[in-house]
Amino acid sequence: MMIHDRPEGSGMAVNAMTRNKLAATAWIGVLAILVGCDNESSQVRSYKIPKEKPEMAAAATASTPTPADSGPLRWELPEGWRQQPNPNSMRFATFVAGEGAHQIEIAVSQLGAGGGGIAANIERWRGQVGLGASSQADIHDQIKPIEGRGAKGVLVDLLGPTPEAGEAQATRMLAAIFPATRTTWFIKTTAPNAVLEQHREAFEAFCRSVHFAGQAQAAATRPPPPEPPATAGRSGGPVWQELPAGWKHEERPRTMSVASFLISEGEQQAVLTITPLTGPPNTLNNVNRWRRQVGLGPASSLDDASAEPIEVGGEPGHFIDLAGSSNHMLGVIVQRGDTTWFYKLTGTDPLVAGQKAAFQAFVRALRFDGDGGG
Repeated sequence: MMIHDRPEGSGMAVNAMTRNKLAATAWIGVLAILVGCDNESSQVRSYKIPKEKPEMAAAATASTPTPADSGPLRWELPEGWRQQPNPNSMRFATFVAGEGAHQIEIAVSQLGAGGGGIAANIERWRGQVGLGASSQADIHDQIKPIEGRGAKGVLVDLLGPTPEAGEAQATRMLAAIFPATRTTWFIKTTAPNAVLEQHREAFEAFCRSVHFAGQAQAAATRPPPPEPPATAGRSGGPVWQELPAGWKHEERPRTMSVASFLISEGEQQAVLTITPLTGPPNTLNNVNRWRRQVGLGPASSLDDASAEPIEVGGEPGHFIDLAGSSNHMLGVIVQRGDTTWFYKLTGTDPLVAGQKAAFQAFVRALRFDGDGGG
């Protein structure tokens, strides 16, 4: 394990909806102060920063975690990662992982705190991988909170569009942003989707190892969070009595979700999220967005997408089974009152395929506490 130091200056139910929404927007709000520039060229470049979308601007006003002190940045390198000379003076550190066609480059850079915000960062990065403008649902799928050893940030996962037959693989980007009191840190890598998926767990482990001067000991001695109670409830939210074998309820839900679950089998992992969004669904658009995420082309209709009927909490919905070349997704979309609920299980095969019956049974068994729709 390599440790680097640079000198300073370089059967449960969901928690209360209000608290969860604030927690989700709090993580999004972390980026509202950032300038999303990774400066990978030594040339001076300028950008027109677009105005933030209304939902992003609202998120920026939510309470945000206190930024970590910006002392020397430290990390632990995953096995097989090698440090390289920086290609320009704007790069703080550069690493490579893998060999030959499976090699990726990881860039670490820092900037002084500034303006820009989450929308500008994601919109610019989306352009780099060939995506168009984002929606609120896109933002949910693209970011999640990530916590290092004393440093809190956001992880962005962007998958470009499926290329035409015979062309190269879709481009994917992983980027972590850690705001500090006097600077903002960026960790970023871009590669073909299948290549980057091989390094995704190591990249996230690297980001979780990040800490600043004086924080390592505190992080090491911090007790683990308590396990959630056997049952819990949220007024108006989905309630379940027990979880299928091998499912673990995550104490801190993924970004914009009110509950998330980790499913492990050997070295394979999958994540199930439960996410409410206000308003009626455009089901086909959401299904096609999910299809892009697993590398499939768009469907012209729900019948073409092989959507199956399913009932959740007494309301009719649509079940989708999407198997891509590198990952697999099971999804359910249900409207309840003025809220649309998204249940999504994502991971690799054969784990996700083997969880299909358990996923459907779990979703069908959900009940809602209260008469409200969301």
